[in-house]
Amino acid sequence: MRFPSEYTTGNEEFPLDSAYWTFFELKMLAHHYCNLAFPMIQEVWSRFEAEISASRTRTESEALRIFKSSGREEASQLLTTRSNDIARETLVQTRQLIADIKTKAWFME
Repeated sequence: MRFPSEYTTGNEEFPLDSAYWTFFELKMLAHHYCNLAFPMIQEVWSRFEAEISASRTRTESEALRIFKSSGREEASQLLTTRSNDIARETLVQTRQLIADIKTKAWFME
């Protein structure tokens, strides 16, 4: 099983492609600008979680169909691909949130 590369990097430096540092940056912005950031984060995550939840049943049904017709390896590959897609989209959403929070926060100051 392979993870998206962004989830395998991260150390004491701040590389732009690291999931760890991306989430850390959002955490620090949320801490510093909590009244601004929390509602924005909640709106985005609620919508994103609803999308994931809505697609989960379809994905599980498709994986079961593939498992029955083609075997465990194929079904596992589908689930890994979908999980990695969600992980990548989580980073896209997080990076957009960071940009939106910074933009609004800087215009407030």
